[in-house]
Amino acid sequence: MSRYAAAHVKTEGPGDARPTALQIVKDEGVEGKLQGQVFVITGTSSGIGIETVRAIAATGATLYLTARDLDKAKQPSFVIT
Repeated sequence: MSRYAAAHVKTEGPGDARPTALQIVKDEGVEGKLQGQVFVITGTSSGIGIETVRAIAATGATLYLTARDLDKAKQPSFVIT
């Protein structure tokens, strides 16, 4: 069984303890370990696309991003840390 199975029992409201993609990257110990790898990520102006970018960026990989709404993708909320 996945180490994250218990966290998916309650998926809404208080008690929702599902890990973020970035937390899984950290848990799996792949931060900075994908240097030299290239990822193309689509749909990066909102939702799961933004979180995917944050997680994969933490691995040190080179990212190429696409977005339908370029103005939205340029917003400060899209800062990758």
